[in-house]
Amino acid sequence: MPIQRRIELIQYAARTGCLLLEDDYDSEFRYDGAPVHSLQSLDPERVLYVGTFSKILFPALRIGYIVLPSSRVADFIRLKQLADYQTASLEQIVLSRYIRKRLLHKHVHKMKKVYAKRRQVLLDSLEQHFTGQYRVCGRSAGLHLVAEFQFPFREDLPKCLHNQNVFAAQLEGNRLLMGYGHLKENEIREGVRRIRNALQR
Repeated sequence: MPIQRRIELIQYAARTGCLLLEDDYDSEFRYDGAPVHSLQSLDPERVLYVGTFSKILFPALRIGYIVLPSSRVADFIRLKQLADYQTASLEQIVLSRYIRKRLLHKHVHKMKKVYAKRRQVLLDSLEQHFTGQYRVCGRSAGLHLVAEFQFPFREDLPKCLHNQNVFAAQLEGNRLLMGYGHLKENEIREGVRRIRNALQR
């Protein structure tokens, strides 16, 4: 969201007295351009900022977080106690030490380079197989990208993708969602080749 729209949203919250819930999805893995300010940084008293360590570290950790205005902390502690007492203490203690020692920062910095390289392999493979027939939608962040193709998809595309043993989610229009965070570089190249086979009539 452009900064002007973010400011307008903050102004709306101030006028109406509502709170904003911000999930700054994939903000850790942005590959070009300057980082975009979060809504929470623009108005910490009106924005509840939520996130998770599932993608930064690993899904089985099952730990999320919320950054609250100081005036809301006591209320949310009570809500958490009413909801459950099941958050694992040991994992939180270890994660807290990991963060304090700046090991999480080092890990994200390292993985950002790994994912940026995998993303570039995906882009290069798309260019190799679909030169001039696609465009990448959205910002260069996260662990997936959306490609919009300039030709109609066949009606049985999901079945063809399945037959090629490759997962790429078909979105509205002639667009495909392709993840790369969990794949090796040779797997990405092979995956795009299989997508080409599935798209061919």
